Amino acid sequence: WSESVHGLMVLGMSYGILVWNPTTGQHVTLPEPMFDYKYYCLGYDPVDDKFKLLCISRDRHQVPLVLTLGPREESWRETQNSPSHFSIRRKGICINGHVYYRAKIHFQGEERRSKDKKRVLMRFDVRYENFNTISIPEDPTLGNLIFEYQGKLAWFCSDLSSSIRFWVFEGGKKQEWSPRDFLLPFPRFALHDPVWQVPMSLCGVAHETGEFVYVAASTTRKYTRKYAEFL
Repeated sequence: WSESVHGLMVLGMSYGILVWNPTTGQHVTLPEPMFDYKYYCLGYDPVDDKFKLLCISRDRHQVPLVLTLGPREESWRETQNSPSHFSIRRKGICINGHVYYRAKIHFQGEERRSKDKKRVLMRFDVRYENFNTISIPEDPTLGNLIFEYQGKLAWFCSDLSSSIRFWVFEGGKKQEWSPRDFLLPFPRFALHDPVWQVPMSLCGVAHETGEFVYVAASTTRKYTRKYAEFL
């Protein structure tokens, strides 16, 4: 499933792709492209007021596909001028008309050597359907989570027991990132917490309030038993 984009979500089902509006309950099923190892990113173009679904493969030889959602029946079409890359299976995110997702890119003529694959962030312009690569922060503690923070793209780092750090993409020609550090009001590795006794994991940030949203990182027997007692 995808992040919510302007009120819509995408769910991968065994019988196809489900585009769902959780507010109204309405949904539509779309056909899947005929290749394996794929995942989807939902994008929204605020200028033309259009939703588009991007399909990316883990096979670098497969060109990314795009489909425009609307009242007319559309079909998948190949994107143009996409660099040779494959996706890293993590959720993408749409911010201000651009879809961002993690990927590895191949350098032309050097595809056979693993050292010639570079870890990057891909940016897909939903309106013009073109791609750009963004250099990632030089931080060995970078995690897997990318999210929206105050209208900008942010990349979460492996957090410590009492603080967290993430990098915010400031944009510009230099593709600058700036760090943000925060102290937590609770111990993240709360193994001795009298209630939950499980570690917590950051899953995102509430767009309107800027609050960090944490969930239990594991479901131990103690956690299951405590949850049942609360019910």
